Amino acid sequence: MKSLIIILFISVLSDKPSFVLSDRDYSSSTAEMVRLLRVRQSLASVLYEYAVKLQKKLETLELVIEQMQTALTKFETWGIGQDFSAIKSFALLRHLHHDWPKWLSFMRQNDGKADIENMASLREYLPSKDDFSEARHSIYLLVSMYDLKVHDLSRGRINGRQYRSRLDVLDSFALAKFGHQKGYYLQAADWFEMTEIFYFVAFSKPLEVMGFYFAQAWQLYARNLLDMNKKVSALKILREALTWASYDMVIERQISQLKRDLYQLGEAKKDQYEEFYPAHKEGCRGLFEDPNDLSCHYDFTSHPFLRLAPFKVEVLNEDPFVAKYYDAIYDSEISELKNITIPIMTRSSTVDRESYEMKKNPGRTSKGHFHRADSSWVVKSINQRISQITGFGLRSKKTGDSLLVLNYGLGGQYLPHYDTLGANSTIFISEGDRLATVIFYLSDVEQGGLTVFPHLRISHTPQKGTALLFYNLNPKTLQKDKYSAHSACPVLIGSKWVSATWIYSADQMFHLPCALQYDNDDDSFEDLEEY
Repeated sequence: MKSLIIILFISVLSDKPSFVLSDRDYSSSTAEMVRLLRVRQSLASVLYEYAVKLQKKLETLELVIEQMQTALTKFETWGIGQDFSAIKSFALLRHLHHDWPKWLSFMRQNDGKADIENMASLREYLPSKDDFSEARHSIYLLVSMYDLKVHDLSRGRINGRQYRSRLDVLDSFALAKFGHQKGYYLQAADWFEMTEIFYFVAFSKPLEVMGFYFAQAWQLYARNLLDMNKKVSALKILREALTWASYDMVIERQISQLKRDLYQLGEAKKDQYEEFYPAHKEGCRGLFEDPNDLSCHYDFTSHPFLRLAPFKVEVLNEDPFVAKYYDAIYDSEISELKNITIPIMTRSSTVDRESYEMKKNPGRTSKGHFHRADSSWVVKSINQRISQITGFGLRSKKTGDSLLVLNYGLGGQYLPHYDTLGANSTIFISEGDRLATVIFYLSDVEQGGLTVFPHLRISHTPQKGTALLFYNLNPKTLQKDKYSAHSACPVLIGSKWVSATWIYSADQMFHLPCALQYDNDDDSFEDLEEY
């Protein structure tokens, strides 16, 4: 009976398109984690059927199934609207990217052809190499950006809060190996230490199936220590590795070479984010001082409708204008935006300054979709709200972009940038430049995900139902305001959803004063987005 239930379960999940979205880019959206869990459920079911048929390796397989069923019990009640922590997201992504192909190789050594073919057919739905690389990079970014301790993060303790999620020996080693490859030797050493701790806590035979051997891992650890110019520590690690691989000629030769000091040592690399974005990092950590000149008021004047229902406005900065609007979007609108966006999300891109083409940017990790103004009732409603907030018209294509809805993924961020396109843009003559930006916050974020203005030293915490309005151009000169640079901090805990649109300067002649003649000798200032 149990076998029949599992077979029926597999048949229900055999509808492959239901596993993934139209654009499979798992690491850039937390909403994708639910899809990955469904893939994992199907794979676990196939593996169970395979274990029933095979007896020779049943002892090893039963241990793996027990571990998976424990994890699935925690995951099966999760829904799209629930949050994934950085630990849960990374552990799930690494597990599916790295472990399941290993199990496929393991299964091919035995009978069970139908189960092998079933699992092989699901391989195309597993995270890609790029997904895995971005996930590892995101963990390093979170540790660096928020000054987290690897020992605490790996055990589920983040900024003083304890979470149920935690990494394991394979997760830690994957991060250690990545850090060494990229030259992040200092943090990689911390992940090697956690690999050792987790290994002795949860040593099991399936680790060998996954291709993990302690002696080989410790050889890489020693190499990492050598790159940090720590020869004594490296020698100690190599001797420890030799105890796990007696008479290993390679390790013995490495020990001999190290004793003779023949290794050419490298230098540890500095964290590039600390060098280029000190204010961005400071703001993400919440270290900016609170401004003492903030003001709050009810806006009755931006739009005639506000005479009946004014907005509560908190002015964060006067020049350039940055303000927070309370109760700017309803829960029903938020739910509808998510429902119409999730099935069609694609990886976020940035606008090329000359061709106006959308291109992928490693500094922007999220997924979303642009909704046309006439695509649904909720988009029409929000566009009307934008007109009420800004006082600008949205009657034609010239006055604003389509509504963009975004979900940020594991460590999802957008590095410091300007929203302006510049006079060289191909649409500048017809549409002008991006005068202002409006961001609606569709979710709270437990930790991380702040919107930061590095030059203004302002950081804004996402609050569901609020909106943020800020000017990108000087409204008098229509030139780029260099203090309008902003960024989205990496998401540490939670799921960040936002909706955004841009107001263009063309066709706002009845809403703005005539532009002054302006001679900007420093117009060649490079956008931070280019880094």
